[in-house]
Amino acid sequence: YLFLDITARNDWSSTMSKANRSYFYPSVSLSGVISDMVPKLGGQMPEWFTFAKVRASYAQVGNDTDPFIINQTYSYIAGGNNGYVYKSSKLPAVDLKPEKTGSFEMGVDVRFFGDRLGLDFSYYNSNTTNQLISIPMPLASGYQNRFINAGKVQNKGIEIKLYGTPIETKAFSWTTQFNFSKNTNTIKELTEDVKTITLGSEDFIANVVAEEGGSFGDIYVRGFQRNDAG
Repeated sequence: YLFLDITARNDWSSTMSKANRSYFYPSVSLSGVISDMVPKLGGQMPEWFTFAKVRASYAQVGNDTDPFIINQTYSYIAGGNNGYVYKSSKLPAVDLKPEKTGSFEMGVDVRFFGDRLGLDFSYYNSNTTNQLISIPMPLASGYQNRFINAGKVQNKGIEIKLYGTPIETKAFSWTTQFNFSKNTNTIKELTEDVKTITLGSEDFIANVVAEEGGSFGDIYVRGFQRNDAG
């Protein structure tokens, strides 16, 4: 009636800097089946209470990046009798660290009347740090952008599933369920120098941005000028 799972993982990635290419991330989860625990401990569950389980877990996940981000790269283009070589417009990110996400989740699963009615509820909170973000650079530097580790992005929310079988006979069965979920995404911080990053734009009309205090992928558009009549 009691279950404990522990994992440990270490990755080595050649796409990260030599000092940071090894990264470790664990996870742990604990769950208890209350409907089995109570009778084994000498108690008794109500007859209409079929199943009850509680759970909690914490996990970390590591993430590397694309190849060639930490090195200066060159490309060759052939043209006629001659070709030319040009360097990447991205400044090499020599000290890049792996991205880390830590997630906490807890929930409960209860069923009644021989599984005719059930409720599954979960709450989660996930925080991502050392995100791999590309930011623009002054063109006079010889580069257009560079990758950095920055930011802390939080996702938290709930998930609810309510299900039941109102009608069940030998010839006919009707099962229905209701799902509800809500996620709140918040950019807790970016960097000391950069508070807003433009992720994309469309013809100077709309910008997709990541801004401290906002949500990742917020869309900003130009407003209309209005007179007193609206």
